[in-house]
Amino acid sequence: MIFILASCASFEPNDAFESESRYLRSDAMYAQYFGASTLYFNDGLTSFFIDGFITRPSIKTNLLGGIESDYTLIEQVLKETKIEKLNAVIVAHGHYDHALDSANVAKAKESRLIASLEVKELYPAFDQHRFEELTPFNSIGIDDFQIIPIPTPHIKKSLPLSYLEKLYMSLSRGPQYLTNEQGYSFLIKHPQANILVVPSANFPKNFTVKIDADIVFLSVGLLSNRMNESVIVNGDEGNYIEEYWRWAVLNTGAKKVYLIHWDNLQGISAKELSPPPAILDNIQKAIGKLKTLAEKGDEDGRPISISLPPLKDPFSIEF
Repeated sequence: MIFILASCASFEPNDAFESESRYLRSDAMYAQYFGASTLYFNDGLTSFFIDGFITRPSIKTNLLGGIESDYTLIEQVLKETKIEKLNAVIVAHGHYDHALDSANVAKAKESRLIASLEVKELYPAFDQHRFEELTPFNSIGIDDFQIIPIPTPHIKKSLPLSYLEKLYMSLSRGPQYLTNEQGYSFLIKHPQANILVVPSANFPKNFTVKIDADIVFLSVGLLSNRMNESVIVNGDEGNYIEEYWRWAVLNTGAKKVYLIHWDNLQGISAKELSPPPAILDNIQKAIGKLKTLAEKGDEDGRPISISLPPLKDPFSIEF
């Protein structure tokens, strides 16, 4: 098991895309990406995290010492990435790769922690005066940002992968992160742009609410295991990945897509992220399919940009 989890992958997702020029406009909203679905947004006045998984401990560390958030390392990472202000940390759901560090990130910057009551139970020592409950479609107002939580199921895992995860979490003394509570995607509304963040590669199947987004941060993890599956959406049968793309990208009118949550969840000091072993999740296959869908363009044939966000470096939110 340990060999499979820790083995190196030969595919480098960064090689699948042409490099983009990275620059920051002084008057533009920007984001920073920390791997998995951890994203930091800042418009110059207000800032917040979606998830707070930034220490990214190795499998060896977790097995030997148990799964535990490292507060000192969190402070170091926030300092190195020049995150000085923080108004809130919003947690998508209670799994390890979303929730591990979220409370300590909020603690380090004395910010609000916004999460479900199930996630709250993971942090009994957190200052309850700075906790706010996350509920479906209840808009979170942070100055010019309006963040709307959209109930979204977690992507289904195969039985072998579920067993492997349970064994790993048990050996790492982290079974509290094997939660089944409601997960969320987030529609972020701002005068400069509307952004949809999808932390898990799934979507609500009977969703009839019209949402508009200029940019989508789209989860890739475990998509390769469901690419050939059929799914019923609003009474009609379709291909899982094509319907996922339709819900998040085509139906929202998005012009730009950033792929997230495709990495192996390890290593905070790396300059580039690495994918998991293909035997567990064939990221190359999933990204190839998503690129093909992007090349087809939107409903009117207009091109849709697709790329990977840079790791930890700020980039302007533009489309």
